Amino acid sequence: MAAVGQRRPPWSGVLLYIPADTTTYYPWRTRSTIDDDDEEVACGMESSKSSHRGPASSKKEQGRDVKAKRVGNHIVSLAMAVAASTIEGASAFNLPNAFFDIAGIFGLPPPSIASNVPVFANAVTRRLVDEETTRLLMTIADTGNGKYADVETQRRVLSIVRRLETLSPPSSTLLSDIDVARSTLDGDWSLRYTAPGEVDDDDCDDDDGDGDDDGVGGWVDVESSSFGDVESGITMRRFNGAGRVSGGGIPVDASNSVALQSFDVYKSRITNVISTGVGVVTVSGTYRRSDTVPLRAVVAFDTATIALDMGPTLDLSFLFDIRAMFKGTKEAGWLETTYVSDRVRIGRGNKGSLFVLTRDGDA
Repeated sequence: MAAVGQRRPPWSGVLLYIPADTTTYYPWRTRSTIDDDDEEVACGMESSKSSHRGPASSKKEQGRDVKAKRVGNHIVSLAMAVAASTIEGASAFNLPNAFFDIAGIFGLPPPSIASNVPVFANAVTRRLVDEETTRLLMTIADTGNGKYADVETQRRVLSIVRRLETLSPPSSTLLSDIDVARSTLDGDWSLRYTAPGEVDDDDCDDDDGDGDDDGVGGWVDVESSSFGDVESGITMRRFNGAGRVSGGGIPVDASNSVALQSFDVYKSRITNVISTGVGVVTVSGTYRRSDTVPLRAVVAFDTATIALDMGPTLDLSFLFDIRAMFKGTKEAGWLETTYVSDRVRIGRGNKGSLFVLTRDGDA
């Protein structure tokens, strides 16, 4: 034991020990004293009781303790960063316990479980999301925006989509917080796949070729008949045309076409642009957040044009005015974002279709 007033090395009073129970791994810990009934292996200098310290020595030791804790803070932060970068699989959920022990080395208060588990769980989730995103893009490649996807492919896509929707659902403020919307939705998205949101064995059959059946399809669909009173009477009639999108209420084959969807969150406008063999169809309108479903954008179309390749541009916007006279509203469809990242957006339309889009030029 150091004599009173004697200068002590900075590591004095620090004792590292290994618990008697070695069946479970615990990082090294520190204690300033040793309990007589503890089975420990001393790996440092012997500790001294504070009651034997003189006033001058106590002040010096307090100063050293403060410095040690500052150094400890940096080391703990570094340890956490290293652990986070090397995390593998389910071991993420064991790391908080290790951090409790690491923090104890420097006499720091242990972090709460609530603040740590989500952080490292999210690290694993991000990796899984990246893997599923890659699988999704590979699966929908060469399907003609979904038109040539057989039932098995559609089922596989739905399975991946549901995992992504579960692993990383969008923020509930996606449409209500302008900053969130700007960083996630704003800008151009390219259509890569559209198909029924549910798959039956006969879902690929389309006897009349119009993409509709008697049953609920994707691209902010505009109804052709009333089938339910959801969101101001917007139709829920099933649109079963894989690879097709709805342009101004007219099914458009997008299997060999470029189809873009643009969000302007500042103006609360959404625009669909579909290149066809005869020209470019543009349908645009304002949107609002649904009163009942936070992630659902209810769209009121007001502009529809067809720019013919070999002729003038036809303005069909008056069709929405006529429709509003009969329906009592210009709100003609909705789209619900069920997953969104900086690469991919997944949504479902009021007619039941599933659609997958990527940032313009990403795929």
